Amino acid sequence: MLPISQREPRTIKNYHVLLRPRYIFWRDKMSNLPTDFEPLYFVLCDCPPRFDFNMQELELLAKVFQILKSENVFDSSSKDKIFPFEHPEDLKTILNLEVRNDLPQLDSANQEDILRKIIRYSIKTAHPNYHHEMYAGPDWLGLAASWTTDALNACQFTYEAAPVFSLVESFTLKYFLKLCGFEAGEGVFTPGGSMANMYAPAMARHRLFPENKKHGMYSCQKLKMFTSEDAAWGCAALFSERHRPLLAGLERADSVSLCPQKMLGAPLQCAMFLMKHTGLLAGCNAACAEYLFQIDKYYDTAYDTGDMSVQCSRKIDAFKLWFMLKARGSAWFRSYVDNAMDCATYFHAVIIQNDHFKPVRSEYQFTNICFWFIPKRLQLSAPDEETEEWWSEVYKVTLALKEKMVKKGTLMVSYSSYPQNKLGYFFRLVVKCVPEPTIDRMDFIIKEMIALGSDM
Repeated sequence: MLPISQREPRTIKNYHVLLRPRYIFWRDKMSNLPTDFEPLYFVLCDCPPRFDFNMQELELLAKVFQILKSENVFDSSSKDKIFPFEHPEDLKTILNLEVRNDLPQLDSANQEDILRKIIRYSIKTAHPNYHHEMYAGPDWLGLAASWTTDALNACQFTYEAAPVFSLVESFTLKYFLKLCGFEAGEGVFTPGGSMANMYAPAMARHRLFPENKKHGMYSCQKLKMFTSEDAAWGCAALFSERHRPLLAGLERADSVSLCPQKMLGAPLQCAMFLMKHTGLLAGCNAACAEYLFQIDKYYDTAYDTGDMSVQCSRKIDAFKLWFMLKARGSAWFRSYVDNAMDCATYFHAVIIQNDHFKPVRSEYQFTNICFWFIPKRLQLSAPDEETEEWWSEVYKVTLALKEKMVKKGTLMVSYSSYPQNKLGYFFRLVVKCVPEPTIDRMDFIIKEMIALGSDM
């Protein structure tokens, strides 16, 4: 191969390349450049092409909100689709997702276009008829806080790395510890409820058998009791005077997992693990990395919380919830929780009286309502007419109606099964606080399912 100083210029697509010692000159044929800039060269050392159009990139950031708004992410109505369903292979073609090792594949215009497509074909979780999962669209104030932390690209593990957010997390954890009845305890924000639940057995083992960290599990000789509550979904009841009795006895537990990202609408991810004991989190998880957690720092190292978590450094999650609490106040949370509970009560009362619906249970828990849809051809005059063949058809209807709803795009309700109790596929409606549910939306669910499934 010739030395770089002797290589000839060559053309690659619409870029003219001139190779010289230690430098590569790239000329982009851009029609909107002033004529006195011709020819325009971007100078780079021996590295892949990179274009520092900082102003264009900042302009794109400014446009993102308008793109989201124009695609009805923030203001969905019942007339909009939740999302336009496409099968995986078709969606691959529409979005052109392949990434190649060559020149940039997206100019400024295409960058905006692909963002719009990604948003358009994604599920609009803020849609008022989205009831598919135990989370939905984010609280808008929480989203503003989330955008702030993303722009700062902050990472939380020491006070030095994130002074403001270390304090925010401390105050937020104290607030929820008190709310749970853990007056003197500790906690940590986690990447979701499953991770929070995983902390509990680790804390239990370390509290009862701290020597295991050095000597391994073989040193366990007898069982003891450590209780942990999973309030990932039900933690919303903490804010409601009417419904807090559902969490009676929570203060007697050793620990609890909370997920404000679910019913309360805090943007994903926002979950925490709390316990009434102190010192266990650091005692169990600390690796004491000397390059991060020096003991002779110039500030109070009590706010260096990285060693309290499994992963050390963490995404800034507390600020979203703190900002919501600070801006809205607990009364707002109380009213939204009570409203969600009222809507769930209404929905359950209506379907009990409707021949198209059969509740899985005569009583429901919290805002989760499980039911089967019964089309006209399967409606019976008495329960003793239900046979295995009849149930098999009902389960098939669940799958078929689910597909019909998704492809029409007007309603999303999840489905599940409970094989341990010999219960086949049924629908599971979860009513959340955000977006705010209404009686009209509950009626829409019932009417839309009947319209789509009555003649199945």
